Amino acid sequence: MRTRSRITIALGMLFLWPLLRTQATGTLLVAASSAIPWAQSSYYIFLIVGVLFVAVALAAKNALQRVYELRWPVAVLASVTAVANFGVALAVQMDVLHPLLLVASVLFYAVCIPVLVVAWAFVLVPLLKADFHVSSICIAASFVGSFVLGFLQYLPQPWPYLFPILCPLLAGWCWFLVPKSDARHSAASMDLPTVLRSLPLGSLASLVITMFLSCFLVGIARSGSIAISENIDLYYAKDFATIVVTTIIAFMLYALLASKRSTRVIWIFIFTVLCIGQLIILAFDDGVFALVGIGVSSAARASFSFFLYFYLLTLVYEENLPVIPVFVSVFVSTNVVSDALSFAVVPVFSGALGVDYAGLIRPASLAVGIIVFLCLAFFSGSMALSYPRGERAHGFEGAASNQLQRQVDELTSRYGVSERESEVMLYIVQGYSYKATASELGITEGTVQSHIKRLYVKLDVHSRQELIETVRSVDA
Repeated sequence: MRTRSRITIALGMLFLWPLLRTQATGTLLVAASSAIPWAQSSYYIFLIVGVLFVAVALAAKNALQRVYELRWPVAVLASVTAVANFGVALAVQMDVLHPLLLVASVLFYAVCIPVLVVAWAFVLVPLLKADFHVSSICIAASFVGSFVLGFLQYLPQPWPYLFPILCPLLAGWCWFLVPKSDARHSAASMDLPTVLRSLPLGSLASLVITMFLSCFLVGIARSGSIAISENIDLYYAKDFATIVVTTIIAFMLYALLASKRSTRVIWIFIFTVLCIGQLIILAFDDGVFALVGIGVSSAARASFSFFLYFYLLTLVYEENLPVIPVFVSVFVSTNVVSDALSFAVVPVFSGALGVDYAGLIRPASLAVGIIVFLCLAFFSGSMALSYPRGERAHGFEGAASNQLQRQVDELTSRYGVSERESEVMLYIVQGYSYKATASELGITEGTVQSHIKRLYVKLDVHSRQELIETVRSVDA
């Protein structure tokens, strides 16, 4: 990969992540709320536009792909959004902000964010395919570095307004400047049901559910009246805690995906960090130290989104799946529902109960924490994200190659594997799903799972990926 591409990716993604975390959005709306009381409620516009984007993008994915191939409409949208945000910032400073200007800015912003999310996936997939290690390091480093941009909010006015202006502008134009020769990705045309069948839906579902829960938990903690302090150093401590945690998570994820290892370790690590952060909030809910808990929990919450985004990138390029349906149906819709929990469901729920919003923090946090722990206890197996289990994988056609057969035979004799277990192992290593394996062998899917469990014990492995790696590492 050329140096130009590396710099462009790192800079563009650096300013894209704050858009996903609503940091830049919040900076603008909080500033506008002093002039227009309902400014904070404009998050509802983001939710409505997000739902419409998902529906339109899936219905007209070919038209959206042509927009990305033209490239200039995305750059224009990013520029218009930046100009609109500049207008709002200037009007706030001059105390002449008009509601129509704010609505226009929010609408442009709401459209620009999902467009850029999918746009970057559109160019990152072929770049990862060309040079996985360099591209993924750029992505991970930009994710960590994006938290440093959060320190802009501590600068004197009007410097914090640079955040919502520069984020769409640089994310859009850096995407535009990625060399076209590096951004080609062809995938077979698939309808949405076919795409979804190509994904490991059990693993993705557990991740998506956890993202919802974590967003709910952290959103309540942030929005309450806890941890108010005049000591700016404590806010620095919160942000440094966030940066440290995200650095560990980002590069752990990169190392695991690069080596094709099971992601169970990092999955449990993020869960643990999330729960520890919430326990700190619960312990110091009336004290300034809760800020550190909010920082740690926020890092875990953001890492779930990073985890899903990076994971989907690897799935799409390895299985040659179409970018737009995968990222719209899984990633964008996930974040829309997550934001709906934080900005719509919780306020309505607290209003219906007649309870102050901040008064929900302790019981809601405790309840969500318990749910998260239960998910970890009952679904830890499926939470170890696996790669797609298609009917065939990695170019195998029909029966296994002679090399694979020899490797399976070697393990069969070495570890006392039964004949049926050996047959199951052979199909699984080729990439067959449990269902497809059962069909080929004329047995039930439950029987296949029973054979797999016995293979795990005999070969001392703990996941499908480890089983595949064990077979392929045999010197036969």
